[in-house]
Amino acid sequence: MRRFLVVVLMLVFSLTGLISQETKIVNGYKVARGERPVIDLSKVPVDAYEPGKLTIKIKPSIEDKLDVRYIRATSKSYVETGMASFDAINKSIGAELYDRRFNSLLEIPGKHSVAKYEDRHRAWGFHLIYEVTFNKDQDVIAAVKQYAALEDVEYAEPVYKKKIVAPEKNGMPIDVNDIIEKGVTGSKWAPNDPDLAPEQWHYENTGQTINGRVGVAGVDCRAYEAWDIETGNPDFIVAIVDQGIQYDHPDIAANMWSGLGWDFGANDASIEPDFHGTHVAGTVAAVTNNGIGVAGLAGGDGGAGTGAKLMSCQVFGPVTGGFDTAMIWAADQGASISQNSWGYTSAGYFDQPVLDAIDYFNANGGGAGLQGGITIFASGNDNELETERYPGYYSGAMAVAGHDNQGKRYYNSNTGDYVEICAPAVDVHSTWINSGYDAITGTSMACPHVSGAAAMIVSNTEGVLTAPELRFILSESVWDIYQYETDPQYAGKLGTGALDASAALTLAQTYLGGVPTASNLAAAGTSTTEMDITWELNEFNDNVLVAWALDGQAIGDPVDQTIYSVGNTLPGGGEVIYYNNSTSYTHSGLTAETGYDYKIWSRAGAERQDNQGEWYQVGTYSDGRTAGGETLMAPATPSAASMGFENGGTIPNGWTQDGSWLFVTTETRPTAPSEGSYFAHFETGTVSKLITPRYDMTGYTNVSVSFDYVVTWERRQSTDWNDNLQVYYMDATSKASWIALGSVYSGDYSTWQSASIPVADGVLSSDFYIAFEGINVSNAYGVSIDDIVIDGTPSGGPITPATPANIVTSISGTDLVVDWDVAADATGYDVYSSDDPYGTFTLVTSVGTNQYTVAADQAKL
Repeated sequence: MRRFLVVVLMLVFSLTGLISQETKIVNGYKVARGERPVIDLSKVPVDAYEPGKLTIKIKPSIEDKLDVRYIRATSKSYVETGMASFDAINKSIGAELYDRRFNSLLEIPGKHSVAKYEDRHRAWGFHLIYEVTFNKDQDVIAAVKQYAALEDVEYAEPVYKKKIVAPEKNGMPIDVNDIIEKGVTGSKWAPNDPDLAPEQWHYENTGQTINGRVGVAGVDCRAYEAWDIETGNPDFIVAIVDQGIQYDHPDIAANMWSGLGWDFGANDASIEPDFHGTHVAGTVAAVTNNGIGVAGLAGGDGGAGTGAKLMSCQVFGPVTGGFDTAMIWAADQGASISQNSWGYTSAGYFDQPVLDAIDYFNANGGGAGLQGGITIFASGNDNELETERYPGYYSGAMAVAGHDNQGKRYYNSNTGDYVEICAPAVDVHSTWINSGYDAITGTSMACPHVSGAAAMIVSNTEGVLTAPELRFILSESVWDIYQYETDPQYAGKLGTGALDASAALTLAQTYLGGVPTASNLAAAGTSTTEMDITWELNEFNDNVLVAWALDGQAIGDPVDQTIYSVGNTLPGGGEVIYYNNSTSYTHSGLTAETGYDYKIWSRAGAERQDNQGEWYQVGTYSDGRTAGGETLMAPATPSAASMGFENGGTIPNGWTQDGSWLFVTTETRPTAPSEGSYFAHFETGTVSKLITPRYDMTGYTNVSVSFDYVVTWERRQSTDWNDNLQVYYMDATSKASWIALGSVYSGDYSTWQSASIPVADGVLSSDFYIAFEGINVSNAYGVSIDDIVIDGTPSGGPITPATPANIVTSISGTDLVVDWDVAADATGYDVYSSDDPYGTFTLVTSVGTNQYTVAADQAKL
């Protein structure tokens, strides 16, 4: 195979780049959101969402115009906002009410109030979200698409239906009205809860027969061994987001949070007890060793001042709702753990405010017991493998599958790569409504085992751990479920293994000793040459040592009592870049598009005792924590060269998108690219931006964006449906907002057309992005673009790019040597190679000289 080498002139720029939108600081508050996959609205079944309701999130640019809790229908029988584009839709669908639902949190009175967190809620954008109620006879999806197409709407979506992860008894679904009570029997020793053995096999499985099924000894969550370490601490709270808890149940009352909870459906403090919420709560923290009923994992030892606290966040009941507000409120009230045994009625769908609420709880929950909150979800009882069942499928949630007393998968448990852990789910015995007890089955029962174990760990470590560390401990300390569940289709699909509360507590102990480590280390590329490194100091504000290495290279550890200076190399690798008492550092002089790893240690500034009572000396280093990131790619400059999408069907390097653009070779319309082999096509969804790499426009005027496009339509029953393509500009430094440059359409809806849109000199910045926004209506064929050129006139007239001259190749031993004459205005050269002179070239190296050597193992001559 012959490889052809080309030397291309490259002018080098170093400008501020795009900061990741995943995590940002807004008005002093950290806002961290996870992924938001695009939902294909054309495939959403009618029974997946509520009729007559949808959610919109407006953009901050119009928040002053809608900064009220309610906007009700006027005498015209529809909501009037005063904005013509909104009101036209409001009229067409019969909009009855705009409700800024998250305001309900600020209206909660007295001891339940979280009004002091209003500024934090606004930083997260909750005040921009409205639920729109309208005529139930209207098409919800059509209404969503109308609002989504508005420039001032960030997103619009249906309100998807939720359900309790329905449990079963003896293989049959439980009728909510079929309340089975069980009396208290017998007495046992330590713990002395009479139903602990043999009914609660999930805490200690000795091989007893449960409901006709002979158990396998050891297939349990190791509760007895765990209780030797920790039984639960009343300083820490578990939020039960579920039905209401029977808060006066004799086996629960002592472990209820002092405020009991809140009903987020009815928006009042009247908790309506029900069986599912009560059963879940009992597994987490029914009072243990109190001589009655059952034991809870974090239920205490029967003495005063023991047992974790249960907070009832009622979302199912006479009025169902508030799934998002419940988690936000629980975080503001200091809950460490969010326990959730519920999900959506249909797979693949989610409400963005619910995912926002999970992210909010993870960032702001934890209270005094945990640095950040942990959100735990049942995987669901739909007997599905690798199905996107939200919210458990979401990366911000820890998903729990279920097993039986023989170590087999609970036959209805959802499974998949997203599941992180497995726990007992079949014939789980716990508290029941009307002060009773019963055994029921489902992943709803598995989930609170993990939440209970998490509560035991939080109780034991008391604020030392971060939420990600707790999540790691739970999933790392499991026992091997796959020695029993040997069906190959479930291999690796039940998480890392089954819950072992004892091993988890033992592993957590290793985080308690020694010098407390600085927390929340993060690294983010802010330009082509800089990384911002941030962290939080430990509780003693000890100095920190930070070291770095290229991605994948080893970073060792410092030696206690040794003083290191910037530039020193640590034993085992890694170079010291910082030692002091700040909480951030900018690492500069780096290479564009390169990964870097960082590690941080705290250094004891005084002689102290650690959490285990052991003394450590001044100069002792803590355990290290790591983080990594990548610098940004260099900005491009205007050029007459065409940008196609020749990246093998994936998004090209440096491009981003906020939706579902695909890179294809053919479509219904058009059937082939404008140039090359691929083009960009948008059809699924309603609105989606495809965003170019950064462009450096320093000194340029007369800039234009030229491209080929197809904007399709279809006529049915004398009705026209047209898609739309709009082009935007955004300053990459301020990232304030997208500025519309223009839109395109044509009378020819199936063949490529050409367009050129000027970028006015008045809006040009030194560094900006261009976005192509596709807007797809329900019956048309989509939007396509190709052959994009961003060009302009530099100050002083056009520049003719310098090219290397007199390129000569020669053989040196087994190597190929390429020489060229350096151009007068060149600052560097990029060398590209290809197996095909007419194919795609790949960057080999960047050099600042006039020579490059290709080793024998890189090319065949």
